[in-house]
Amino acid sequence: MKKAKRSFLSLTAIAAGALFATTTTSHASAAAPPPVTGTIAVPANFAQDAANQCFSPQARDNANNPYPFSRRQDRAARFLLQATFGPTMGEVNTLQASDFCSWLTQQYQMPASEVFQIVNGRPQIIASQPLPAGSLAGNTDDIFWYMAGASPDQLRQRVAYALSQIIVVSDRNTDLRNYPAAMGHYIDILGKNALGNYFDMLEAITYSPAMAVYLTYLNNEKGNGTRVPDENYAREILQLFSIGTVELNRNGTPKLQNGETIQTYDNQDIQELARVFTGLRLSGMGFGAPLSDIARPAEVQSRLALTFDNSRRDQGSKTVLGQTISSALSGPQSIDRVLDILADHPNTAPFISRQLIQRLVTSNPSPDYVDYVSRVFNEGRYLMPNGQWVGANRTGDLMATVAAVLLYPEASRISPQALRVTVPETPQTYQLTTVSASSLQPMDTFGKYREPAIRLVNLARSFGATEFRRTVSGQSFPFSAFGNANFAQDPHSSPSVFNFYRPGFIPSADTELGARGVTAPERQILNETTVFGISNFIEYFILQFPCDNDPGRDAYCLDYERPGFSLINIAHNRNQLILRISLLLNGRTLDHDTITRFRNILGPDNANMTYDARVQRTRLALYLFANAIETTYSR
Repeated sequence: MKKAKRSFLSLTAIAAGALFATTTTSHASAAAPPPVTGTIAVPANFAQDAANQCFSPQARDNANNPYPFSRRQDRAARFLLQATFGPTMGEVNTLQASDFCSWLTQQYQMPASEVFQIVNGRPQIIASQPLPAGSLAGNTDDIFWYMAGASPDQLRQRVAYALSQIIVVSDRNTDLRNYPAAMGHYIDILGKNALGNYFDMLEAITYSPAMAVYLTYLNNEKGNGTRVPDENYAREILQLFSIGTVELNRNGTPKLQNGETIQTYDNQDIQELARVFTGLRLSGMGFGAPLSDIARPAEVQSRLALTFDNSRRDQGSKTVLGQTISSALSGPQSIDRVLDILADHPNTAPFISRQLIQRLVTSNPSPDYVDYVSRVFNEGRYLMPNGQWVGANRTGDLMATVAAVLLYPEASRISPQALRVTVPETPQTYQLTTVSASSLQPMDTFGKYREPAIRLVNLARSFGATEFRRTVSGQSFPFSAFGNANFAQDPHSSPSVFNFYRPGFIPSADTELGARGVTAPERQILNETTVFGISNFIEYFILQFPCDNDPGRDAYCLDYERPGFSLINIAHNRNQLILRISLLLNGRTLDHDTITRFRNILGPDNANMTYDARVQRTRLALYLFANAIETTYSR
């Protein structure tokens, strides 16, 4: 797949003393381009503000900053709550001595953790055979808990999970539930490409048996008489995986014509695109062979890629979105052509960028935020404020895009006066503007309802659980009840290809958010059942799960006495206990009324508390903060 030529001005190139205008080609390097000469008026405080875009936790806030988060630990923890599945105290301490850009670089360099070998390494992976105790092979949700809780490449896995909610495959499909190696292969594609290129990932997903089974194009045959090719994947790759249904401006707002939205494609486009995805079968198997025909674990890896059967493939010319796919192209070349068409489409960048912002930072990002990230997605590289380029110069580079998502001022609300560059239509002139507080999303609409799965991993990971599989030595991991606990979110098991919630979901008009037209996707699964289901599970995990005097369960349990972070040692002091627990659950974004209520519930301090009393007070504090509004809603 080629890289579309784009032009982009880097925010921090000016801070380095030069204005870089970037024009790249298919295989251009990631080195900085030559500077463009010219005089630009730069405010006196620009260099300092731009340098602080790396948001060193040690940096002081601007005196006029209306959203202060000045304490080092708070800043570090809050960033990690967005970029990981929940910080540990060790990770907070490491980050607070460094800066966000350096942390991102370290995460980019980490190899991807893989689940396929874990799944396939078991002696039996076929559903008709019994699974050994402790195996990850039986349930895909175990794979999620393991990767989210135990993997060191936290940024990659957090982004992979976000992508799994955009390019959805669900093991509610019986074939996929019964053959978890296919799901493991799909999850690894997301992980390996989460900081790579979006279109490389989409290409690999297209050839994956998991997607082919889920969207029913495995053994999809060319049309013949009354038979027409299956259209499921053709429809969803347009509707959900790339351009969406209505034309967008680069900032994610819909384009209008006579007051109406403009459709991006029609049924003819779907029918033509469906012809591209004909003739695909399991590698090394005859056309028509189902996934269940992969009978031996040793064969699984070599089979987990589709290949074309040209006798069943439609080899004619196709026209998709006004672009021709020549009959001279082979099957793989035709798919590459489709991906180039989608990469060049102006909708793809804002459609995908907005969803990545939603999954990592805020449900209702400002148009400026979406526009900025979309430009980076199109350009394929990003100059971080420390002067380091990230990205490979290809449209859809996710390493660059994720850096832009996490480092944009709106993500941190720390420095709303930080500068950005406006790119006018004429390249001869450039205008430097500021991001004023008014251009950022208002604080009362900023943030997101935190997904149940992430809240629970955060709790376990941050407070010392070290085992995340369903069973170890016959002991049950409490999260194994997750899918049946009325949470409405069982990872990798969404009810449909539309995920657990829609990215454009707006609550009902009788709510404050609905009346204001604020998008809040995760609120779609929030109701009485799920609110009480999550709270009851947290109560069980913290207050009732039998850990005491049971060494077999220790790895699953929260650790209140970890060296250097003992909650028991400070439990007699409710203020210290509150600050330490809230640091890892919500970055200490605490409302004064919340602190007052929790202080009253915890009761007066007593330096002579018994050990058992300290344990009970610690558990109560954890329960309170795990359910606090500041933890439930990430701000």
